[in-house]
Amino acid sequence: MTDYVKSTDFAAKDALASGNPSKIVRGTEIGLEFDNIAIAIASKLEAVSGGTVVGPGGATINALARYDGTTGNLIKDSPAILTDAGALSGVTISGAAITSGTVADARLPTTFATEKTFTGTVGIGDTNPSAVWNLYCENITTNPGAVFFNDNTSGYAQANIVATGKTQLILFQKSSTTLPTGTLTDVGSITTSGTSTGYNTSSDYRLKTNVTPMTGAIARVKNLAPVRFNWIAEPNATAVDGFIAHEVSAVVPEAINGVKDAVYADGKIKPQGIDQAKLVPLLVAALQEAIARIEALEAA
Repeated sequence: MTDYVKSTDFAAKDALASGNPSKIVRGTEIGLEFDNIAIAIASKLEAVSGGTVVGPGGATINALARYDGTTGNLIKDSPAILTDAGALSGVTISGAAITSGTVADARLPTTFATEKTFTGTVGIGDTNPSAVWNLYCENITTNPGAVFFNDNTSGYAQANIVATGKTQLILFQKSSTTLPTGTLTDVGSITTSGTSTGYNTSSDYRLKTNVTPMTGAIARVKNLAPVRFNWIAEPNATAVDGFIAHEVSAVVPEAINGVKDAVYADGKIKPQGIDQAKLVPLLVAALQEAIARIEALEAA
């Protein structure tokens, strides 16, 4: 790269006596100086537009670089790579956390490879959560405050956390499709009043077919085997009343969830469960049959 250096002392040549051959001849010599200036400027333009900057040994190709603000010298290249398409890769962020502003979705990864543990409180819709986990929903009438869903081959199910101030706290829904694209049917809810909480299973007549009176209830109830027992996890606790799940499944199969003796992949017990509320219709029918027999005997 060429730098312009003035080659003529114009002031000294101006001071020479007339007729001195070294006295400045303005036209020719000034023209030569301008030619020299033009050459120097052109050489610098070439360096700016078409030249290269040589980095330190082992510098990364396409790496972002840091220059000295005084000398213009390259100090160090960066591990961050700027591709021809303008994408930035190989960036490692450390130091202070992001405390303000927003990050565009496009800047975030689609998945996170590692799990993170957070301490303190988490608030959604609440800037000053009083609990470890606080989900605050405005008193809205159309959309739920939050939706949790499960998608499997048997259909799509979801639980909606309903807005603050509603008597219906959680609404359970089910669709016949495996994605939330079909019509969702309400199948249960958790509701509350000023003094109590209700756990509800849908029982609307419009959802049922082939409705027939229950018969033979006493015989079925006699096949149930109520027991008292202690949980293995609490052997010294007070014994409780209940049933053995697989024994009930032969009498009221809809009250039982799971398969007898099932285990997880690691060999741990995959326990059966029971919804004892589903025994109530059978018990009521058996009681009605017993009452009918008592009334028949009393009338004889």
